[in-house]
Amino acid sequence: MQLAKEKYELRGEIVKKEGFSSTLKSTVYLGEGRILMVGDAAGLVDSYLGVGMDNAALSGRLTVKAITKAEEEGLEAAKTYENLTRKNHQENRVKCQKKANKKAITKQRT
Repeated sequence: MQLAKEKYELRGEIVKKEGFSSTLKSTVYLGEGRILMVGDAAGLVDSYLGVGMDNAALSGRLTVKAITKAEEEGLEAAKTYENLTRKNHQENRVKCQKKANKKAITKQRT
């Protein structure tokens, strides 16, 4: 953490860590500029199950990819993170649809 603080000239300290599930309408905010949000902070809680650990881990990995890519290519980290997140979401939607179609075909055959 110290390396990141020095490299990106981060100041301040974490004063509170917490997460929670909400029944409110989900709003996703990934950040802007040099500020990137992950997990619960980004609103990536599964509203159906009320959990967010998988989404938190995935968003953490995508954030690292976004920061690395943004630095290498001179891009804005938040926009890169948003693009990677959208791409990942679309790929997962396609996989789920294919899986559902395969199940439907198998069910029709039986």
